[in-house]
Amino acid sequence: MQFTKSLRRCLRYDLLHGFRRQALFWLGGAAILLIVCLQLTVQHRSLRQASYLHLESTLTYGDYLLYLLHGMPRFVPGDQNFVPNVEWLLLHLYLACAVGSYPQRDLLETGAQIWLRSGSRRGWWISKCLWSAAATVFFYLLILLVPWLFSFAGMSPDWMPQNEIQQYFSSVSVAGVPPGRMLLHTVLLPLLTSVSLSLLQITLSLLTRPLFGLLAVAAMLVSAIFQADWWLPANYLMPTRCLTGSFHTGGCLLFFVLALCFAFGAGGWKIARLDLYSHHD
Repeated sequence: MQFTKSLRRCLRYDLLHGFRRQALFWLGGAAILLIVCLQLTVQHRSLRQASYLHLESTLTYGDYLLYLLHGMPRFVPGDQNFVPNVEWLLLHLYLACAVGSYPQRDLLETGAQIWLRSGSRRGWWISKCLWSAAATVFFYLLILLVPWLFSFAGMSPDWMPQNEIQQYFSSVSVAGVPPGRMLLHTVLLPLLTSVSLSLLQITLSLLTRPLFGLLAVAAMLVSAIFQADWWLPANYLMPTRCLTGSFHTGGCLLFFVLALCFAFGAGGWKIARLDLYSHHD
């Protein structure tokens, strides 16, 4: 009963204070998403003006969404045509900075008072894990909402991306892909993977230093450029690979369970032994 009360108090604090404190991160994320969507709009209009392409299709909501999240093919040494998807890398690194910076910074400042008042270290830590998951979901809500601004620019509200468009912008064939599978690999699996990476990051930050947690996520993202294996979590952030490769839901779920166990196990062990005053120093 006391633990539940402490957890509720900490979670209320994190949801109100944490989201407000990271407001600039959310505004910056929305600006990045807006710029990437605008880039797609400009490139699409340029292609339509090229008469030899005979591109008549207008962009759909699904086209914008897949463009934001699609990722990239695996880099093969000697491939002169490979172009890294800098926007994809920037988007996920930005999310890691936005989510991973709050728990440690809060602990060093006013969050320590909440820890002492709540009387439960475990409740404080679980609240931070839940906040990280909620913040990741919120960022994905921004990803889902920002493309709707382009409905004023003639965007079709159709959920499905078009194969004719994607052959120019994501190099992935979406012909014949059912809507349910498109939703799974474009939104749900990347979201679950991002939540898992957030839990891994804040736990590593607690065990070592915040910089090491961020570097671990960055290393996973960069490694996925060169490796397209099911055991590398960042591959599930790329619909381009999930829609065309041998990536299954089970691998993503396994990583989520392992990240959850690591956060509650190793993170809970560390927080129970953490000396708050020496941590401030």
